[in-house]
Amino acid sequence: KAVHDVGLHPHPKRTKHLPDPTLIIPGITHKGKDMIPMRDFLQSKDKAAHIWGPDRNNGPTRFAVHKLNNLLNNFHDEVGEPVYIIGYSFGGLMGLFLGRMHPGKVKAIIILASPDLLGYEDIASKTVFGSLFKYIDHAGFLFNQKILRNWVGEHKRPPLGIPIISFIACNDKTVSAPSCEAPENSLNRNFYVACDHTQMKDHPGVMAAIAYLQENGLYADLPDEILAMGFVGREKMIDHFPTIQDLQNTIEHPPL
Repeated sequence: KAVHDVGLHPHPKRTKHLPDPTLIIPGITHKGKDMIPMRDFLQSKDKAAHIWGPDRNNGPTRFAVHKLNNLLNNFHDEVGEPVYIIGYSFGGLMGLFLGRMHPGKVKAIIILASPDLLGYEDIASKTVFGSLFKYIDHAGFLFNQKILRNWVGEHKRPPLGIPIISFIACNDKTVSAPSCEAPENSLNRNFYVACDHTQMKDHPGVMAAIAYLQENGLYADLPDEILAMGFVGREKMIDHFPTIQDLQNTIEHPPL
């Protein structure tokens, strides 16, 4: 498919007549199908949830920039209102990029184990991204350093003006868990979950919490039955910095 013709082609009956339109972005090296549990759960709650497509997320490339813009524009035009964006891991950085580019088309950005607070210089030392990108380069993907610089380091820019709802994996061994916290301001919220990085994308408690917040307002208190599904306090968070062995394992088995 030509780069200029990337679209969602959503089913009208699933978008025009359903609330809470939500665009879901997978993590780097993941395909759209890896976010099917999230999409299906939200659709079971009668929400217009759609994944970015069947293809793999190859990270920060010019094609990805074009695709993301097309996806959001097409989806927004289809539903006729601002949409939620859910991004897992590096997909969360992509969601934040869309929020900066199209603030009037995004209602809120929900990031799942996404290192929002990292600066570009932190990538190699505080995440496995540095080695993962070497793996991607070796595999022949068109990784673009300039685009990556534009996507990381949200804390170094003015506030988005759009709510950022962050779910942090307290046992994260892929990125530094504190870097996944949304910046502290009146719009943003942070939730802490007793799970690891890979469990975050289809965690039952996280999916239930997202649906609840969409239905009851982003600043509603989560009910006890959802909090009991693995939510913990910030003091449970582990600040893990990858070892050399972690990095080597990541190259062999990309986790994102």
